[in-house]
Amino acid sequence: MKEKPFLIFNEGNTLSFKNFTAYQRPLLETILRKSRLAAFLNNILFKITLSSDTLPEGHNIFTKNYNKYWGSAWNTTFRIINELNKEVKKDNSTFLLLIGVDNLQISSNAKKNLFDDYPDAKNTAWDFNKPVRIMEQFCEKNHITCLSAYDHFKNNNETLFVEDGHWNKKGHEIIAQILAKALNSTPK
Repeated sequence: MKEKPFLIFNEGNTLSFKNFTAYQRPLLETILRKSRLAAFLNNILFKITLSSDTLPEGHNIFTKNYNKYWGSAWNTTFRIINELNKEVKKDNSTFLLLIGVDNLQISSNAKKNLFDDYPDAKNTAWDFNKPVRIMEQFCEKNHITCLSAYDHFKNNNETLFVEDGHWNKKGHEIIAQILAKALNSTPK
């Protein structure tokens, strides 16, 4: 089983590159060395390991039972969001978190394709709204303003591109409305 490329922070908060090709590694090192993001990430200790024999690992975010890697991934996500929230508050600003939506959450065709393309998916317990609940609970616990796109997209199959699940023009319009409403009601 070949693992996907990923970054890992060592105990000394130094980056290690795992499973990157000879071409990818120097390019990524240069980007991170010159990026403000690298300085931010160097203050956060995390490890994400991606592995799967069957389903694409990203689909496992919708399973009822996570493996140990997804627990680590969620903890990393929470730590990054909390750090971003702290940075925003330093400027006396309000941090807003938008929870996006995935094709698998709203499209019966995407689910059908998942089951057709990956027969093992039929033997997996799924919970397509689980990531939304996890993020909403995290935001509530940490007093973060959370905007969920799920309710705006769930009854509308015409908001995402069928091929890749990215927002189409209508999807972008809905997101713009969600953000405009939130920004107009956020205290200055």
